[in-house]
Amino acid sequence: MTRGHWYKYSISLTVLMLSLVNSRAAGPDVLPDPDDHRIAQVIREFSRLDQLAQEALQRYAYHQVYYLEQLDRGNNVTGTFQREWDVFYRDNGEKMTQDGPYSSIDTLKRFCVFSSYPPWLSKQVIADEFFGPDQLGKYNVSYSGHFRSGEQGAFTFSLSPKEIKPKNVYFDGVVWVDDSDYHIVKFEGIAVPDFTWGWPWRRIQIRFAHFTTYRERVGGCWFPSLTKANDVLTFTSAGPIHIKVMLKNFGFREFRSTTRIVQAAEINTTTR
Repeated sequence: MTRGHWYKYSISLTVLMLSLVNSRAAGPDVLPDPDDHRIAQVIREFSRLDQLAQEALQRYAYHQVYYLEQLDRGNNVTGTFQREWDVFYRDNGEKMTQDGPYSSIDTLKRFCVFSSYPPWLSKQVIADEFFGPDQLGKYNVSYSGHFRSGEQGAFTFSLSPKEIKPKNVYFDGVVWVDDSDYHIVKFEGIAVPDFTWGWPWRRIQIRFAHFTTYRERVGGCWFPSLTKANDVLTFTSAGPIHIKVMLKNFGFREFRSTTRIVQAAEINTTTR
């Protein structure tokens, strides 16, 4: 540590980390590719449906659990963190969280979990992202394949940001679109860019890793329900940190409130 400068190292829940965990022993079957006209049609339709899903989610409340394990080089758990809260939306679409009487666990070594830095990042939850027309317009979109997994067929599309603006994070990865009803059922990738934030005397390194989010059908729409993580993130002074993370959304129920409880905040982790 140099005098006048010290670093904290952050893993942001806003983009929840994951190296893809595939429960299938074999890869998905490859299906015939659609023609260019249908590809364009699918892109327009999944984006339209995702906008509707995002609007529909704002009528729901649900419970969210965040669980993190820290592992050593032998994959033994050396620390855990758990927190849970209720999520709902105000009439203007603002996301709200309420901790409630839920127990928390924090036995992490070398780093800790906090919710303050940086403030603008807490509003950008890539793991819970939707890709309506306005949001999709920020990305280059290209068709990447047609696959079948079990009984479900899906088109896959690669997304990468057209431009990276300050104080913004973006998705870079693949979305899986059901080939029968054109809903997004899964997306996997990474948030970009990595960055360092803070003041000259207090710097916070934030690093992102690959993630996969699975969606669940609720009331005719597909909502993010499970995100997992299993990755090693490397920081300048703290070195490699191996983590496993699970973010689970469940108990969806229709709900509306005009009462402000607490500003939605996301979870970050930082070295002690």
